Amino acid sequence: DYIAWLNQQDTAKAESFWQSYLAGWDEPIPLPIINHKANSAKNGLVTEQLTEQQRPLSAKATQKLKAFAQTHKVTLNTVVQAALGLVLSRYCDTPDVVFGATCAGRPTALAGALSMVGLFINTLPVRVQIEREETIVDWLQKLSIQQAVTTEYEYVSLRSLQATFNDGNSLFDT
Repeated sequence: DYIAWLNQQDTAKAESFWQSYLAGWDEPIPLPIINHKANSAKNGLVTEQLTEQQRPLSAKATQKLKAFAQTHKVTLNTVVQAALGLVLSRYCDTPDVVFGATCAGRPTALAGALSMVGLFINTLPVRVQIEREETIVDWLQKLSIQQAVTTEYEYVSLRSLQATFNDGNSLFDT
């Protein structure tokens, strides 16, 4: 059923959507700290140790974020993706970043998709553009609408997008 549904999708419309979504975006921007380590390693000088950092949110802080999201009619996922986009924007010194996000990939338009057995997940580009003139609420609501629209085309494979938009290379480093 899923394969039949997939074959019925308008690939030209999906490609047009992704072209519009990624219009003006140039190429993946690697995190500077990762580049620094890679360049140092090539020269035999590893000057910096990368470590994983975890900063768990308290239950109270999580509730406040959920309440904020609900008040402004966005999802908690939108708030988290906006935060990641903002951090990447600052690290990479650019107002336009693309990172990958994994989606469930189970089309709501396909009857019974939620009960089907199989792996449907897909990783797709999320584009976050920082516009300093926008209020945080307006920016989050715009991102939320953008997320809702991309779900209509989440069936397009990452491999297909990479082939179309980045000569088969990665669309994002994060």
